[in-house]
Amino acid sequence: MKIDKKKLFADYIPMAAAAVFIIAFAVWRGQSFIKTLPTLVTLAVQLLLVRAKPSAFLLGGVNSVLYAVSYFSEALNFSAFFALAISMPMQIYSYFNWKKNTKGGQPRIKVLSLGARLACAAGIVTAWFVFYKCFGALVSSGCYVRLDSLIFVLGVSVTLLSSLRYVDAQYIHLISAVLSLVLWGIICYDKPENINYVIIGIYNLFRSVQTAVSWTKISKFGGEYEKIAD
Repeated sequence: MKIDKKKLFADYIPMAAAAVFIIAFAVWRGQSFIKTLPTLVTLAVQLLLVRAKPSAFLLGGVNSVLYAVSYFSEALNFSAFFALAISMPMQIYSYFNWKKNTKGGQPRIKVLSLGARLACAAGIVTAWFVFYKCFGALVSSGCYVRLDSLIFVLGVSVTLLSSLRYVDAQYIHLISAVLSLVLWGIICYDKPENINYVIIGIYNLFRSVQTAVSWTKISKFGGEYEKIAD
């Protein structure tokens, strides 16, 4: 059987390497199983997202519950609330919406207009300001509150736009992936047992670039499918 080298090096080797590092560091640092499990599931979810598979959202919805438990344990309450109350139900909705708008294995991915992108950016900045000023002190703690609240707002935007099949979700996800990596880097400075979240952060950033490229290609070359929407 002929091996697809492109898939091997772009898909499977990075996923296998990340899994090995995650498990090795979890054992070395004595990380709890409930913190390790969602990071391993994420490896599969991100690969399915690159391929624009509806099943990515179904698996991601289940994984959101696992992440919520982990986030609560680190007092990242914005992130925990997002995972449990927003990400999980929205991803389940996304699964059915994507299934309904997929034909012959090709999803129907749309692109926001320039005006809609500007409005989205303004909405993100405004929402971050409101959440940080009004609820930050009540929901998060320590030096994490600014990043945690911003990642929360970005996560809501990514989840909403992804559920509606907009490629722009992945551009925002790139920003969120960078900030999440920074956040967990800060956390690991004091709590190195959470190094797995830095590893998965690097993997997420890699996959988010792949997904942005993949979804953009589908939106541009989707044939009969809708390409641009306001």
